[in-house]
Amino acid sequence: MLDRIRQWARTVTGMDLAVLALFASASFQWEFGPDPLRVALVEPVALVVLVYLIMSGTPSVERPRLHGVAWLWLGLAAWAGLQWLVATDWRFGARDVRQLLLAALILAALLRRRDFDPRRAAWIAIGVAGLSALAADTQRLTGWFEPPFATVYYKDVLTAPTGAGVPVAVGFFTNANVFAGFIFWPFLISVGRLIRGPQRLLAGTLTLLLALSLYWSLARGVIAGAVLGTVFLFMFLKVRRRELAFGLVTLLAALSTGVILVIASTHPQSGFFLTLGLRRVLWDAVFEMMRRTPTFLISGVGAHAIDYLQSFALLGREDPHNMYLYVLVHYGLAGLAAIVLTAWGVLGGGWQALGETRRNPDAVWVAIFSGWAALLVMGMLDSYFTDAPWRIWFMLMLAILLAFRTSLHPAPAEV
Repeated sequence: MLDRIRQWARTVTGMDLAVLALFASASFQWEFGPDPLRVALVEPVALVVLVYLIMSGTPSVERPRLHGVAWLWLGLAAWAGLQWLVATDWRFGARDVRQLLLAALILAALLRRRDFDPRRAAWIAIGVAGLSALAADTQRLTGWFEPPFATVYYKDVLTAPTGAGVPVAVGFFTNANVFAGFIFWPFLISVGRLIRGPQRLLAGTLTLLLALSLYWSLARGVIAGAVLGTVFLFMFLKVRRRELAFGLVTLLAALSTGVILVIASTHPQSGFFLTLGLRRVLWDAVFEMMRRTPTFLISGVGAHAIDYLQSFALLGREDPHNMYLYVLVHYGLAGLAAIVLTAWGVLGGGWQALGETRRNPDAVWVAIFSGWAALLVMGMLDSYFTDAPWRIWFMLMLAILLAFRTSLHPAPAEV
């Protein structure tokens, strides 16, 4: 094992260091400065990495053609910037537009580089997430790592007998849901290597470490997504007929979405599903804003910031806790179209890749693909676009998945 680490270390490239800088800075949810100029730690790091990716590497004529999904997010960032320029309160969307543009540029820059190796990037992600999970788990068990090196986050517990809030260790983050989302994909990758692949002892240790962090985060939406993603992953790796595997995954995803909508429609007021009842209140607030403002679907809150702030301030929340409604609220129908078309590109490309691969599909690729499929379901329960670390993390995982389809990695086959 040590020999493999030394061999890997001798081949470290500038691209590896750039990816490491992005993942590592995204694992700290630190912010500096007053609103609206407050800057997250990952933002200046991402800017430096972006300059490096643009200025170094092969000549542009040798670079891969930019993927359509990257163009989609660059277009959404431009649309959000236009809406911000005509907003009634320019301070409201300044951070949102800046972070979205930076994340979209990172996605495009990575996909334009032939030396971006998705497998190495995935292992870097696991390493960074493992350290963050180790800090959180150690803090949870011992109480060490006092702020600012780690944070104890108080999270509501909606089942008896507590009912109020309990301390949750979140590593170097300040929010349990964001922390859980950060280790979501590395957990699935480690599970994939545990099911199929070498170094199963190492993969099993990482799986246990990350699973404990997920459980102790009390982030119910991400935990449900991790369970769903694990089931998807198992189906893709173990069901021999790929058409059957894809059909089963689609059916399970549809059933899970239906269950969420049915339970939320009952407006539960207590018990385990109270969290869905609270989310339904937030969803209804979004629909009410759409009803009052006909142009809302076109511009989102870019031109209606005051209305948005007043509506959600009364509910004590900052977002609708739903990925689809969040992008619809902030960017109008253009935002919702970006999510839907990204899902179409990811799922359609994944199905095509599985059809083209004659050998066993690569476990790392299948894990990330399964995570994307699960994200489309658990996106019903949380927004995931609310801060810079998760925006950058989202684009990094999207870049890793799409890079498996470039000329350098023509098929997600096992190696």
